[in-house]
Amino acid sequence: MLIRFWSLCAILIFLFVGCVTVDRGWNTSGLSTPGGRPATFQATTSYALHLGCGYLPLWGDASMEGSVKAFTEKARETGASRYEISSVDAENYCMGLLGVIVIPIIITPMKTTVYGHTYSR
Repeated sequence: MLIRFWSLCAILIFLFVGCVTVDRGWNTSGLSTPGGRPATFQATTSYALHLGCGYLPLWGDASMEGSVKAFTEKARETGASRYEISSVDAENYCMGLLGVIVIPIIITPMKTTVYGHTYSR
């Protein structure tokens, strides 16, 4: 029973590792930001496996630098020429996911979400 549980956890983790998801919102209800009227509000989430509690990317890149790079690449795909990052939410599951055991400390699943406005001009 315990082996099945760990196998299911491993399969679920490996399904999402190395992928980037993007959510966009276009309705600003006529309001603007200090930078002007945004084209979209974008939330880009990166999933990855890192070594040593998030120190070194192993499969994918959910570090701050990698996530901001993914955010800007996805913003360029929609024709954005400028962006404004409003928030970054980084989570590493070093201790919280499976408790204090050796495997999550060595190979750590991570998730980082970058939120911000994109501008077309």
